[in-house]
Amino acid sequence: MGFFDLPDVFGGSAKKAAKKKATKKAPGKKKAAKKKAVRKKAPAKKVAKRRHTKKKISRAKRKQTRKKIALARGLLEHVRPIWGKIQAAAARSLGKKPHGFLPDLDEKQVLGCGFWGCVFPTADPRFVLKISLDATEGPHVALAMKHFQLDPGVAYFHRIWRMRNKVWTDEYGYTDVWIILREEVDVATMWSGEKPAKKYAKVHNVLQKLPECCSCLVRAKIHVQLGDCDVERLRAEEKVLKGLLGQIKTGPARYVSRLLNRAYVDHRIVLGDVHYDNVGKRHHDLKSFGVPFHHDLVVSDLGDWGQNPITWDKYPKIKVVENPMRLSALAEGIPVL
Repeated sequence: MGFFDLPDVFGGSAKKAAKKKATKKAPGKKKAAKKKAVRKKAPAKKVAKRRHTKKKISRAKRKQTRKKIALARGLLEHVRPIWGKIQAAAARSLGKKPHGFLPDLDEKQVLGCGFWGCVFPTADPRFVLKISLDATEGPHVALAMKHFQLDPGVAYFHRIWRMRNKVWTDEYGYTDVWIILREEVDVATMWSGEKPAKKYAKVHNVLQKLPECCSCLVRAKIHVQLGDCDVERLRAEEKVLKGLLGQIKTGPARYVSRLLNRAYVDHRIVLGDVHYDNVGKRHHDLKSFGVPFHHDLVVSDLGDWGQNPITWDKYPKIKVVENPMRLSALAEGIPVL
């Protein structure tokens, strides 16, 4: 009887134990084949559920696309009568000839649309023209031009105008149409595909949470003024925002973090519309306008649902609200086309 044939008092022979150990170290082909077979045989119910979810997502996307197309067509009709004026004003502000500065007014010429506005190219590749129905965007852009014009965390806004006639929207009632000439920012390349690049994964996660965090903060501010909740709730919401901004204070979104912090600390303004569709990479040198050049992220669109006129109407007890009063004063100072 050899050494390995001696009985093992702890159950089975030593030979079997050695065999088990060898199997653990290098799993055989049989195990791999079994795993593969298990993966292949997914339950029919789960497969059906996945398909149903995909259908739901595709339906939602189609609905969003239809809404954006309808918005684009509606905007085109609103600005058509003054398109020549817009072209002349935008071109002259950059020292260019008006003829051909903007494309023909056609939905095929639109670079992209969100839920509240559409962006058009210009003859100067460094700039784009945005037409927006967001009631809060005009005042926020005016605020940026006044206090953050050369801030490295925000796109360069060259000019802003508003249409003489207001337009009806279901969310805002009658609202201004804003015409914004701003720096062209590359948004698509960072967030393209289902998963962003590793460099931007953390930023993407924070930017997904920011709008909800900001809306909670705005609601807390309103309810503190109404006397419905105490200041501790507001401080708790401020702490959440501070924690989120702290996660991106270094890395590609460091200037965005500083901008949001500065806007709230210095001006008590919540930039609540900052999400990954409104943040992009700067890739044009605008040093001739005094804009610092860098390859980090900047906020391309500004606004906040929580500070629009409809929200104030919902809370008639508030006679004087600091932020909206100042924002509406800024809106009145925007030149009319």
